[in-house]
Amino acid sequence: MAIVTVETPFNIELEFKLATFAQRLAGAAIDMAIVLVYIWAAETLLNSMFGYKEALFTLFNLIFVFLPVTFYKLFFEIFWQGQSPGKKILGIKVVSFRDTNTTASQYLVRWALSFGSIATMAISQYYNLFYVLVLASMVSSLPDIFSIAITSNNQRIGDLAAGTIVIDTRYQMDISETIFRKIEVSNYTVIFPDVMRLKDSDINGIRSVVGLPRHQADSQRYADDIAKKVKKHLKIDSRLNGFDFLDQLMFDYNYMSSKGV
Repeated sequence: MAIVTVETPFNIELEFKLATFAQRLAGAAIDMAIVLVYIWAAETLLNSMFGYKEALFTLFNLIFVFLPVTFYKLFFEIFWQGQSPGKKILGIKVVSFRDTNTTASQYLVRWALSFGSIATMAISQYYNLFYVLVLASMVSSLPDIFSIAITSNNQRIGDLAAGTIVIDTRYQMDISETIFRKIEVSNYTVIFPDVMRLKDSDINGIRSVVGLPRHQADSQRYADDIAKKVKKHLKIDSRLNGFDFLDQLMFDYNYMSSKGV
C-alpha cells in the first residue's frame, strides 16, 4: 500500500493512500464509457432533429456535444472537488500535494496537459468514429502511463505540473470514522464555534492527531504544539491544552456540522 504524507498549514502531517494504477485506469474507462454514450445519444438526437448535412446540426453539435465532452473532466473535477464520475465510483480523488485544498487553477493545469484526450475528442467529433477516439486516447496516454510508473507518487504529467496527486478516499474515511466524536447529549453547548473557520484539511489533520496513542510523551508534545497553533490561528484564549483542547474542537465541529451550522 503506497502511502504519502501531506502537510497542512498547521504542520499536521496527513497520511493518504495513493490511488493504484488499476483504480485510475478503471476510473478513466468509466469516464470514457460515459462520454461515448453521451456522444452517441446527443448526436442521434441532433441528427433526428436536423440531419447531418444541416448547418444547425453543426452548430448544435459544437454546443451540446463537442464542448461538454471536451470540458467534461475539468467541469466535474472543479465542481465535485477533484472527482469525475469515474473517480467517484472508484473512490479516488485529485488533491493538492501541498495541503489537500486543491484550487481551480490546479485542475485547469491538469486538464490543459491532458491535450491528448482533448485532441481525440476533436477527432471523434470530426469523423464521428468512436474507435478513433478509443485508439487515439490509448496512444496519447502512453506518456502519462510512463510518468505514473516512474514517479514516486504515481503522478502523471499533469499532476507534476499542477502539484497534485490522486488518492484513495476510502483510506481517509476509515481514519475519520475511527475517531469520530459522537455527541450523545441533546443540550450540547458549543465552546469553540470558530472551529468552523478551519479548512477540511485542517479538520482531518486534527482528527489524525486526536487518534494518536495518548500514553506516549511524543504524542502529547505533538498535540500541545498543534493546539497552540490552532489557538493562535483562531485567536482562541482557553486553558484547555493538548488533547483536551483538540478533543473539544472535534466535539464542537461534529455537533455544528450535524446541525448544518
